[in-house]
Amino acid sequence: MGKVYGGRVEFIKRGVMSVDIREQYCVSDGKNIFGKLYIPDTKAKKYPTVILSHGFNSIGDDMADIALTFAENGFLAYTFDYCGGSTRSHSDGKTTEMSIISEQNDTLKLL
Repeated sequence: MGKVYGGRVEFIKRGVMSVDIREQYCVSDGKNIFGKLYIPDTKAKKYPTVILSHGFNSIGDDMADIALTFAENGFLAYTFDYCGGSTRSHSDGKTTEMSIISEQNDTLKLL
């Protein structure tokens, strides 16, 4: 994994459990991969984790409700924008440079 940085975005409580949402960037091979980490408000030291990847011309925020639902149920959830995956993406890259191989590489960089 490349360098990771980010900051707190918001703290939400819409159900039984509160969720802390943080912007989380990964820098790898000179590219910024933008994402959001949804952290359940528990005292757990380890969480089951799910990484949500979007479809064509979408972004991670399109899956915010799904990520919130996972976090409210005790999962650590992460959404992200593929590099060049959308004209609305906060990650680096152009849509003309995105391919199934670049999406695979972006996902592997997050692990």
